[in-house]
Amino acid sequence: MQVSYLGWNYLGFATQEDSGKTIESELFAALLQTKLVEDRAGCNYHRCGRTDRGVSGTGQVISLDVRTNLVSGAAVFAQEGYSGPEDDTEGKTEIDFCSVLNRNLPDDIRVTAWAPAPRLDFSARFDCDSRSYKYYFPRGNLNIAAMERAGQRLLGTHDFRNLCKMDVNNGVVSFVRRIDSVSINVVGYEEGGAGA
Repeated sequence: MQVSYLGWNYLGFATQEDSGKTIESELFAALLQTKLVEDRAGCNYHRCGRTDRGVSGTGQVISLDVRTNLVSGAAVFAQEGYSGPEDDTEGKTEIDFCSVLNRNLPDDIRVTAWAPAPRLDFSARFDCDSRSYKYYFPRGNLNIAAMERAGQRLLGTHDFRNLCKMDVNNGVVSFVRRIDSVSINVVGYEEGGAGA
């Protein structure tokens, strides 16, 4: 599923111990309310990334196993103990996951798209080939030229272990990442104006 959100009223994307209201906690409240999942532990949930307190996001990707109306088809698998018909899809349509969830989510969180996973063990986190980040902030008195020079120093392949969460229990043993491009763009700036 693809999720977009305005993060101003949240303590970040990821639920953490004693963290309070997060995007993820609201998503799971809606998933449980709509009975698309039974619980978080049993739904094979993965997130592609996370954001900090007050940060908004568009195109955040999560993967999880959800209830379906279909018995067969792309990424449909029968739960253990299922004894129903093998192929009973005639006349049935899939659940409109976006509409169902959006009716149960706050207005500042939206599920914008969904697709069947390419395989049953797909993980939005571990099967992600690349990520793109865009940061928007008021220009103020920022030195754009210095920011551009600093950004260029990040290009290439580097060991980011000092900036990563050590997650060896989930198989993360390499902290080397490649940054393909960095650019600083002034958007909507007017001479003498506030700028953006």
